[in-house]
Amino acid sequence: MVRNAGFKLVTCIVLISCLALYFSSFFFQNQNPGRFQVEDPDSLLFLRLFEQTLLRGEKPAFDEYSSFPGRLPIIYPPLHMALMVHLSLFFFYLFPESAVAPEYIVGALPPLIGWLICCVFAWFTWKKTKSQGLTLVISACMVPGAVAGMNSWFMRVDYHFLNNFFIWLWIFSSWKFCEAGKKALLVVGALVSASFILTWSGTPLFYGFVCLYVFFLWLGKSSFFERFAQYSYSSMVIASFLVFLFLISSGNNSFSMASFGWFQPSIILLGALCVRLTLAFPPPGSFDLTFVKKIIPLILALPVMIFFIFNEQITQGIAFFGKNDLLMQSISELKPLMSIDSIINPAWLINAMKYLGLLLFLWPVFLTSSPRGIFDGEARIIRDWCLLFLTLSVYSLRFFRWFGAGVNFAAGVAIYSIFAAIVSRNPNRNLLNIRAAVLLIPLLLTNFLLNFPYFIRGFHFSKDQVELYEWIRTQTPITGGYIDSNRPEYCFFCYWGEGNRINFYGQRPTLVNNTIIGYKKMAQILTSESESEVYSFLNKYSVRYLLADQRNIPENIVRYQYAYKERANVPDDFYSFFPDFDESKFMEKKFENTFFSWLADCCAIKKTGKFESPASRLRMVYSASQIDRFTGPEFMVYEFVAGAKISGSADPYSKVDLSLGCQFDKTLVLYKREVISDENGRFEFTVPYSNQFNSGRVVTDDFYKLSWKSSGKERKGKCLVTEKDVLNGKILLVKELE
Repeated sequence: MVRNAGFKLVTCIVLISCLALYFSSFFFQNQNPGRFQVEDPDSLLFLRLFEQTLLRGEKPAFDEYSSFPGRLPIIYPPLHMALMVHLSLFFFYLFPESAVAPEYIVGALPPLIGWLICCVFAWFTWKKTKSQGLTLVISACMVPGAVAGMNSWFMRVDYHFLNNFFIWLWIFSSWKFCEAGKKALLVVGALVSASFILTWSGTPLFYGFVCLYVFFLWLGKSSFFERFAQYSYSSMVIASFLVFLFLISSGNNSFSMASFGWFQPSIILLGALCVRLTLAFPPPGSFDLTFVKKIIPLILALPVMIFFIFNEQITQGIAFFGKNDLLMQSISELKPLMSIDSIINPAWLINAMKYLGLLLFLWPVFLTSSPRGIFDGEARIIRDWCLLFLTLSVYSLRFFRWFGAGVNFAAGVAIYSIFAAIVSRNPNRNLLNIRAAVLLIPLLLTNFLLNFPYFIRGFHFSKDQVELYEWIRTQTPITGGYIDSNRPEYCFFCYWGEGNRINFYGQRPTLVNNTIIGYKKMAQILTSESESEVYSFLNKYSVRYLLADQRNIPENIVRYQYAYKERANVPDDFYSFFPDFDESKFMEKKFENTFFSWLADCCAIKKTGKFESPASRLRMVYSASQIDRFTGPEFMVYEFVAGAKISGSADPYSKVDLSLGCQFDKTLVLYKREVISDENGRFEFTVPYSNQFNSGRVVTDDFYKLSWKSSGKERKGKCLVTEKDVLNGKILLVKELE
């Protein structure tokens, strides 16, 4: 009895220590200043929607910040956002005087949920084996690492932490049902499935693997095939109808794969029918001819019917999952853990260790061992799903979000198996504690060192990033639609990877965001090759500010953007997969010829590619600090203005020169243009910079200098341009110098 009490105490201490490790991300992230606590783009999207909901007092019906001027209905599954909003409201109901930021309250959910999943693994180990040693080892292995960081970092409040929780809760309840057969677990499975569907639009993918696993169990003549199939069928059917009722009550008519609506429960219901059909199969090898004649038409008709009904959605899903789209292949989270090409590069081993830790080397042990009978009988379900998630993660890093604490569990099982195998060779119990210390402590310490440093590494915003987003928030005109229901007045152009940061930290709408909404609009502007083309798009989409940075855009992606720009019948606001992209048709397209290159590398003043003269309506209004004048700033913000018009008279068809000295932090640039006067000697320049400008590390001279010929003589003049002149497009006359 004393021994059991000591075991429970030690287990609790170990698990509470793991909880402290999960929440350590809060302390490490708080090295960043103010609001800058999270970098994950999906989390920033939901933090913005969460903040807008609290500020407005109601959930926004439309999102006008992700792909302006698009007005997109917000049709994400509702449970995730409802949980965050009601949790924060409940907190402030209990503590009305609290000064804690609302995002900090909901930010505690991911580490807490991640730790609870660890506790579920420890509970499973104890319930199945009653082994104190194995339970303690697995509890000690629940050290958060890189995989835990994908779901469970403080304030990483995208839906993935809930997905991971619902997936493992469904799997563990399926094991318990197969083992005990309690009908109440069918209700648990149905409620978990309904909650999962109401959290993530991609749930059909998970339940597709459930259907494949049911078929796998049938094919292998598993003893628990019928119970698992019954559990799967019941949970999927009941959950689908519960979601149908919710959709009817909420008036949701969407049938898109990318948004929450009728597609998700419908396809899951069809999957449940496939499971039910599998239950009707006789065991493999015992088919009679009559059964085959009856069942084959149904087997052939069902996939044809599903593809006919969900043709567009299935095609998009195949393109996404199959990664046969160049843009999808370029997204880091969708890349494989390893590939045939990467194996020859030692860097892949370091990357694999980052995610798998000791499991990278011990997975054969996990695959072949079952210490204390942990995977005997129905508990084999847990190992099967761990192996499935491991396989999927090798194909795409994104699936590590599903694996979650399963990585630590699998490593713990393998470590204990090695320990048990060595101890069994010398059963002398007098030396057991010494052997345990000698064998286990180095392995557990190695597991810790291969996990926790990656978890706390996280990210830190650079000084330039913090300054940029603060400058955007405080130095650009406030837009409607963030704290109220008014329409925003303008938007920012940026590369798609910056969208959500500007939306949340800068509180300004963007043309495109990290979900690739608005990608075509971005491609149209980025690949423009003339000022007139650029300005037509900027006017069309109400772009006022443009963010350029020193990112390296691969040439094949540049060619892809040229091709995407030319696609017909592709919506501006929604990304359409492009598997038939033919790069050979765009080989002459280069980054140096693009508008984005002109902004990022030439200050929209120097000559490059197709842009031969300084911009007439674009001016730099912010420059990040430079290391030296030879190294470009990390970020630059430009403003699209009407431009002041400087006019005067010269000899007909003569050259007129204009110049203005500009300084962008440590870089001195001469804004210099020339025009030819018309037949009457009239000339006009449209210029974007005002004189005596000094803001955002951008400084301009006191006046524009001009030179021309009049009556055959060289003349010099100047012109003073104010901010109002530039913004309003005022016409100004040159003042000749005496």
